[in-house]
Amino acid sequence: MEVWPNSGFLMKNHKKEQDSHPDMTGTWTDADGQEFYLSAWSNTSQKTGNKYLKLKLGKQKSDRATPVKEKKSKPVAQDDLDSDIPF
Repeated sequence: MEVWPNSGFLMKNHKKEQDSHPDMTGTWTDADGQEFYLSAWSNTSQKTGNKYLKLKLGKQKSDRATPVKEKKSKPVAQDDLDSDIPF
């Protein structure tokens, strides 16, 4: 599928198991070419009876690989920092 800036697509969510899961899922590509998740729920207005889609734009997609957790660095004592300075 060709990706165009500021465009996206939605398809029926065949993995929907609960009412809270979106009815449709897809992606959105912004002007910079960054890709985001796009979800939609079909709803009907209680006041007017009009049908509408509720949309949610998700976090930016990364590679399909599992993200690597960053290790937390240990605090460094001030004395250790001063000993490495050559002047």
